[in-house]
Amino acid sequence: MLVVVVIEARAQRGYTQSLKALQDVLSDQKSITFAEVRELLQYRPTESGPKENRFGQTYTFAWFSLFKSGQYQIAVTTGVDDNPYVMSFSTPNSPEEMLPSP
Repeated sequence: MLVVVVIEARAQRGYTQSLKALQDVLSDQKSITFAEVRELLQYRPTESGPKENRFGQTYTFAWFSLFKSGQYQIAVTTGVDDNPYVMSFSTPNSPEEMLPSP
């Protein structure tokens, strides 16, 4: 039982701390690079992507959870440059957060 509690706490904490860090940085800055986003992420989420779309590339970061699969995710859409800027991010539980153009 303790293992289950630890797994769930790690997923929830990693997701919420990462989302808060991302929101805090974006409230102070107008733009952020994808490399900077990776540095903000807590508790080593798994990364998938890029998936090409009409806006650029989307990467998904997820924290493993036994009971809330798909709930602890942050999707980040970037440009296609060598050091791309983040254009938007979204979570399964909130509307997409649009960022100003760099």
